[in-house]
Amino acid sequence: CDRMVQDVSCLMPGFTSDWTCDQSRASVSVGYCVVDRVELSLILPYEDLDGEKTNAFGAINGREFVEVIDADGLGNARLGLKWRLFDSGRNALALNAFVEPSTGDDDEGVAAADTGFGLGLSFNAGNLLLNLGYRDRGDQASGGGLGPDPNQGTDLAEEITGGIGYIFPATGRLYWITELDYTVFQGDAPRPPDWLDLT
Repeated sequence: CDRMVQDVSCLMPGFTSDWTCDQSRASVSVGYCVVDRVELSLILPYEDLDGEKTNAFGAINGREFVEVIDADGLGNARLGLKWRLFDSGRNALALNAFVEPSTGDDDEGVAAADTGFGLGLSFNAGNLLLNLGYRDRGDQASGGGLGPDPNQGTDLAEEITGGIGYIFPATGRLYWITELDYTVFQGDAPRPPDWLDLT
């Protein structure tokens, strides 16, 4: 997907921070049902960021880039807890909570340098899926500052996400989920533009 690069608070003369990069992610996840209605999950993501623009200067996760973005590595792991509050046939309501320890390659800019966390609520009625979530990404990546304002040691912008999706039963045990999410960034830290994501 395309990702807008975050502005920096002190832009060098003649440079712009209005640019995007391509973000690709592959992840491995496992889940375990602890008790009825409660599930634990672990997600290990691998991130790849690519972009290029003349006289461009911006930041991703606090790591600054000039003209070329070429970063890849492990993102922060996510340990999640899902509690089904209501479950009746094909309708369900669930509360989600997760923590993201700083296990990723923050020096590459593909992960935050601090532990993050979040909460979410999801509801599905038949094949329709709705969700609302909040995420605190922690502190920015340390190291790698290239300009006059390294943007280190401050919080990353918080995220509020809402989405709608469709669950397609490909087989009796395999489901394909297509989802459209809109993310709004909040907080006093420098914020990237809000974005729309189709997965």
